[in-house]
Amino acid sequence: FKTGVTSLTMDETVLTPPPAAAAAQRSSSAAEPTDPPPSSSATPASAAPKQNANASASANIEFEPPAACVRRLLKQALPKSTNVSKDSLAAICRASGIFVLYLTACANDVAREGRRTTIVAKDVLAALKELDFEDFVPLMEKFLEGHRRDERSKKEEKERVKKRQAERASREEEGGDVAERRDVATGKFVAKDG
Repeated sequence: FKTGVTSLTMDETVLTPPPAAAAAQRSSSAAEPTDPPPSSSATPASAAPKQNANASASANIEFEPPAACVRRLLKQALPKSTNVSKDSLAAICRASGIFVLYLTACANDVAREGRRTTIVAKDVLAALKELDFEDFVPLMEKFLEGHRRDERSKKEEKERVKKRQAERASREEEGGDVAERRDVATGKFVAKDG
């Protein structure tokens, strides 16, 4: 079982693309010239290094969650007397980014084994098991159950509001039986005067 991760170091994380994507990338890079053709207009000297930096950035996939979010998580998880240095915060951010990429690559492999191109929750759970994080699976299942319940209730509430608005609009079109009217200044419905 190969996850596609070629190296995991604190300095650089490199994920290899799937074989089909690598072949497509090679064929498209062969069709495109690597150096732009010279033009008659003058280009700033700083433009060339930016182009090279963008090309190398696309080769390496990097991700680090924002330090403020990680710091907030650490404050919630650690005792109040614990301090976290800038270096350790940076290391934790980097390590969490590497973990996210590694888990995603493993979940992607699970999805591909199932002949799917979309990673779903069961792929992430299977990847956690495969990476020996079985202890987290029940917590994740509980979280997913709550998340799905919340999403379902939001959707149902949205549908109820839409239905109420449609009923009000139809009553307003009919005219007579409207017990409330829309206030022009606020846009809210208020009781109809006398």
